[in-house]
Amino acid sequence: MEKYESGTFIQGPLGRINYSLSKPATSMIGSPLVVCIHGLGNSMSYYKELVEFINAVNLPVLRFDLPGHGLSSWYCFGNLTPQDCIDQIDTLLESLNMSNIPLYLVGTSLGGLIAIYYAAHKPDRVLKVSAICPAGFCARLSIFHHFALNYIPLLAQCIYYIFPLHWFIKKERYIRDYYNPDKLDQKIIERRYFRGCCYSKQLRMTSLRVARGFNLWSNHQVYSDLRDNYIAIRGHTGICFFLGLHDEVTPLSNLLPEIQRITPKSRMCIYRECKHQILEECRQYAIKDIVEYLKASSDIEYNSIGIPVDSLNIKDLG
Repeated sequence: MEKYESGTFIQGPLGRINYSLSKPATSMIGSPLVVCIHGLGNSMSYYKELVEFINAVNLPVLRFDLPGHGLSSWYCFGNLTPQDCIDQIDTLLESLNMSNIPLYLVGTSLGGLIAIYYAAHKPDRVLKVSAICPAGFCARLSIFHHFALNYIPLLAQCIYYIFPLHWFIKKERYIRDYYNPDKLDQKIIERRYFRGCCYSKQLRMTSLRVARGFNLWSNHQVYSDLRDNYIAIRGHTGICFFLGLHDEVTPLSNLLPEIQRITPKSRMCIYRECKHQILEECRQYAIKDIVEYLKASSDIEYNSIGIPVDSLNIKDLG
């Protein structure tokens, strides 16, 4: 069974960074660099299939494992914060002598939130953001999880680290992540289950550090910063959202009012038979839409993608 994808390694301030840089056969000087940021508990291999389609439109692609994910290490104790992830991206770009190249960001879930943070803090560097089911308005925690996360983090870390919790991991836990798992390539579920078992301690410790370092549940501030700092410069075409209608991690009913507040004229693609894992469940359509957005060079081309953010009433979602 496939473990994590091994690319090229460099040393960063938080530890080793595992990355892969894919260049098209021909590309124009000054072409933007597409930076793909994966989600919590995932790795750079999540975008492996997307790369060939982006390269096909003559754009280079940079993928990497976030700190504590995949084969990237993380030497620091404590929480993993948005600034840590921004610094990791900057370290990687600097090491590749790409600090002055304009960026197209593609981020899924936590990676979508990191892309939003990056664009909000460095709007002069970013030209486009493809936000795929971005975090920031995730489903609410239960009272127990909220208490454990905020009041007994050290105990929780000890439990996660000491006990062999992978014994309790069931394949059904991954099957429930999909709207119609019977239509899915079963290798996807097998791979996630395998990694969940083999890297259980790493995944759980990193997840806890992320949950304490990021505001994943009610993050109005970063979306406001995106509006004031990034969209104010790039306009509504600077971002496009790709969302699953049945997403239970970042429910559309939570996220839609927020993106309507900050950028009502931007576009979004909603996939009817998808939950949170759009690039796995609706692979063909999602890849096509993302690439169409990345290569769009005019308002007319941008406006042909999906539907306007303000065209959908939250009440229509039932």
